[in-house]
This record gives sequence, C-alpha cells and structure tokens, in this order.
Amino acid sequence: MKKLFISLLLAVTPFGAAFAEGAFDGVNLQLGLGASMTKSQQSQNLIFDNSDPGPGSSFTANKTNFVGSISLGYSYGFANNLNLAANVFYNASSNDVGSNVTGFSDGSTMTRTMNLKNVMGISIEPGYYFSKDILGFLKLGVAQASSSMSYSFSDGGSVDPINFGNTTGFLYGLGGKYAVTQNIYVGAELYQINFSKKTYSERGEMGGYGPYTFSVSNQPTYNYAGLTLGYRF
Repeated sequence: MKKLFISLLLAVTPFGAAFAEGAFDGVNLQLGLGASMTKSQQSQNLIFDNSDPGPGSSFTANKTNFVGSISLGYSYGFANNLNLAANVFYNASSNDVGSNVTGFSDGSTMTRTMNLKNVMGISIEPGYYFSKDILGFLKLGVAQASSSMSYSFSDGGSVDPINFGNTTGFLYGLGGKYAVTQNIYVGAELYQINFSKKTYSERGEMGGYGPYTFSVSNQPTYNYAGLTLGYRF
C-alpha cells in the first residue's frame, strides 16, 4: 500500500510546473470525526459427508459507530481550476459492527457478533475549485480491514472465534473543503467501501453423524460520513 501511495505522488509531481498554486497545494495532515454504518452479509453451511448438503443459512448484521480518522496527503492544483490529491488514511472505531441471534428448540440462543478493525487505505481525489477557497472532489481508492466473528451462548457455552483475516475492497465517494486560513481548512466527506467476500471452512467428525464440513462466509460493506479538519504544510 505504501508503494502505491508513493507511485501516486510521483505521477502527480512531475507536472508541478504547469500548475497554478491553489488553496490546498502541498502536503497536508487531516483529522476527521464521523460515523460509519457497516452491513455484514453472512452465510454458513454444515454438510455431513453422508447427507444432502442442504440450502445453508443466511444472516445480516449492521451497526453504526463513531469513527475517528487520520490521513496524510499531497495535493496539486491546475491552472484551469482542476485539482488532484493522493492520500493514505486510517479509521479507528469500535470493532463490533453488528450481531444477530439464532434461537434453539430448548429455548437457548446463540449470538454471532461481527468484528471489523484497522480500516485503512489509499485514495486519489480529482477535484474542482468552485472558488479560490472552495474545493469539491471525488474520492476513489482501495482499502483493507481485518474481520472476525465471535459467538456467545445464553446457556454459557462457547466456541472459538472465527478469524477471516484481511479483506480488501474498492472505495468511492465525494467531499468538499473550505480554506479557513492559508494553512487551515475544514471539510466533509462521504464514501463507501465494498469489501470482498471471505470464507472460513473446517472439517471434523461428530459422533453419530460422521465426518462434516463447516463453512461460514462474510462480506462487509462500510459506509462513512464525517467532518474533517486539515492543516496544509
């Protein structure tokens, strides 16, 4: 990811002589505060070697969390009001992004909790100056996060959490910035990350039923909206 960010900067920098100075030109550090709504599409299946595999089960979990973000970027403005920026970012929030509950015939329940953490990525922001201090931009990029699923049971039972590892996805959105002073700006941004589907599977044997294969998959969608405070160096 670091190499890709450096490549983006190198792609922008050689054209510097043809650009007119804009309100957001140069290296910038940006802090953000917002909210994320993460939706998790899950499915699982338990297949015994000597039986029909069956249709499996599908579940959905979603939750909204407060998010703090930080990004480091580089921005250049063209003479014809166009702008191009490249950024790396990291979002920090609660790992819990939603739960769902399954009931059993004996009255007990099982709760699945989806976890998503270390949301980070790189983006490019092609933009347009509506005035010398106001910039609107599109936000396009790639991101990654690590995901897992934990279980809890009303009768006190327990199973090990499932770790899906890192998942990647494409990011797209939009935003705007307003230059308050020569070095300080405020802004807002809205984007979505569609993470790829990850699947975990294991084989085992259950007394009386024989060998089995258990599989569970997860596909998160991450929606973010927030305000930003930036400093241009």
